[in-house]
Amino acid sequence: MKKFGAVLCSLILIPTLFCSFLLMSLEGFMSKKNIETILDEMSFAEITEETFQDDGELYETLSEFGITKEAFNEAIDSKIIKQATSDVVNNILDYYIRGNEKAEILTEEQLEKLLKEAVVTFVDLAKVEIPSDVEQKIYDLARPELQKIQEEFPTVKDLEQASPEMEETFRITKIIFGKEVKLVLVLLFALTFIGIFLLRKKAKTYLFCYGVNTLITSIFLYVVFGLLMVITKMEFTGAENAQIATIFHSFTSKGMIYATVLLVLSILLFIAHCFINKEKKTEVKEAPSN
Repeated sequence: MKKFGAVLCSLILIPTLFCSFLLMSLEGFMSKKNIETILDEMSFAEITEETFQDDGELYETLSEFGITKEAFNEAIDSKIIKQATSDVVNNILDYYIRGNEKAEILTEEQLEKLLKEAVVTFVDLAKVEIPSDVEQKIYDLARPELQKIQEEFPTVKDLEQASPEMEETFRITKIIFGKEVKLVLVLLFALTFIGIFLLRKKAKTYLFCYGVNTLITSIFLYVVFGLLMVITKMEFTGAENAQIATIFHSFTSKGMIYATVLLVLSILLFIAHCFINKEKKTEVKEAPSN
């Protein structure tokens, strides 16, 4: 009966571990630092060219204002644009994944920071010097306009309500990354972990059970993320898909790291199990016979 209980606990523990590490991989992939890294590695200029490759209207319009394609590509790949994009993405993720109830796409502080960086970049590109008092005056004049821009910006809730499909997608996202799901996973892990310990404590095989569970979970993670890596290499080949491949690689690599950690942990648990059982056998041999 105890063996059956331990097996039942294992059957619950394995998917619990798998879902937990899958969720951790997704959250790690969507962390602020990782989003910034992904965007920094991406070429916005290439994405723009691919988007408008069949329509030369964009570059024709820019040329009318004396802006060359090369200058535009340099500007759109600049640190300012990537930082602004990173701020927008992270603010959306803050609301839907990290539980921040402030639903602003861009905060007033972020807009002001972008303005300062834009002025610095303009000065560097134009190779001119602006006195500090003039620079401060530009900020003072622009600040009321920034407030208007921030007020006119759509909120994350506005995006959510843009269409029924978007609303449903965001609703599911909030459930998956919500506190309730994490609480359920923690409770399942705690109950099954303690259950295996209590059921297999007398037989001293609880460490072996933990090792089997972590090993099976690591194999599942290797298979899932390995398949995703293969699919990414097969489906997103060539320079035109390099940006998508970068995003998927960032996600799968984190999953493979977690799988490796679990594999190492399972080996350590098996070693600990063997050590404890060896000690037990030694004690039995050394025990005086009646």
